[in-house]
Amino acid sequence: MRVFFNSLSVNRSSINRLPIDKVSATQRGATIVVVLIILLAMTLTAVSMMNTAVLQEQIAANSRQKTVSRYVAESALNQAERVIKVKNFGVGLHMTPLFDSQIKGYYSATDLLLSAGFTKTSSPVDFDITDMSAWDENINSVAVIGVIENAITAKPPQYIIEYIGRQQADAAKVVIQSEPSYFFRVTAIGWGKDPKIYTILQSIYRLKPKAKNVNPVTFDGGRISWSIIH
Repeated sequence: MRVFFNSLSVNRSSINRLPIDKVSATQRGATIVVVLIILLAMTLTAVSMMNTAVLQEQIAANSRQKTVSRYVAESALNQAERVIKVKNFGVGLHMTPLFDSQIKGYYSATDLLLSAGFTKTSSPVDFDITDMSAWDENINSVAVIGVIENAITAKPPQYIIEYIGRQQADAAKVVIQSEPSYFFRVTAIGWGKDPKIYTILQSIYRLKPKAKNVNPVTFDGGRISWSIIH
């Protein structure tokens, strides 16, 4: 009889322990699942942070290149305006065909009075200045060499000068001037290190005679408007 009860006690003990073991195994399995989910979430967060950091760096790099292209285009614009003033185009327009499309980068939106009784028809800009790929220093524009280091730009900046007559043309507004001034539209393009990143600037430049009835005529030059095309 004692043996029977001892055996019964053992069996009861084994039966009571069995559910506890099963619960422990289930808990361990659930813990593993939770840990894996947490690891997965941490991994996804880390990957997302890395992608964000890379994207922010790319945005910053593009912003720096856009700033470079802006300064480069401004340098080309200034160079073109210096050319207008130094060459004294206000006198030359009545003497030589400076803007008759024979010289690349120089255009005329109006007829030119080359000499008494002789007029040269206009030669307007013949390409889309807003199209970056249309600018070609060998065909239709003037490259500014030696001003900007090539290490920070894809190519040298370029400009074109267009004579627009003895009037001011600013956007849609055209104002006829009473004084014998000469007006030019200057457009310049500059690139960043990436040739797809560029800036196009445009200005209206005026040459105004310093004094009337003085021979030879000398001019003062100045920018009267400025805009960002791209």
